[in-house]
Amino acid sequence: MIETWDAKRFKYEISRKNSLVAVEFYGKRGGLELDYGKKLESVANGFSDKMVFGKVDTDIEEALAEKYAVRSIPTLMVFCCGRGVAEKVGDTDEKELSRVISGTVSRIEGCSGPKL
Repeated sequence: MIETWDAKRFKYEISRKNSLVAVEFYGKRGGLELDYGKKLESVANGFSDKMVFGKVDTDIEEALAEKYAVRSIPTLMVFCCGRGVAEKVGDTDEKELSRVISGTVSRIEGCSGPKL
């Protein structure tokens, strides 16, 4: 099960050196959170050895949603050493989620550079 993170945990996870982190930003206003969450959970099982997965409730963590310009629910963002390296906005199927994540994993060989 993918854990829901508060702002402190989110900051810790995305800032870890040499770590890829996928974060689902969700909220009640989206209405798709359960279906999307199940799809992401299924995809995450295939990548758990390559990256960390978490989710942020934008209804609770409004400041994070604003900071990362989350305008649509759900939004998936992938971070590497605090930098956003991929984003998928809106609902999609498991195949597309897998493509976004595997494409990011294959092009990121290590995390370096400035943090957000």
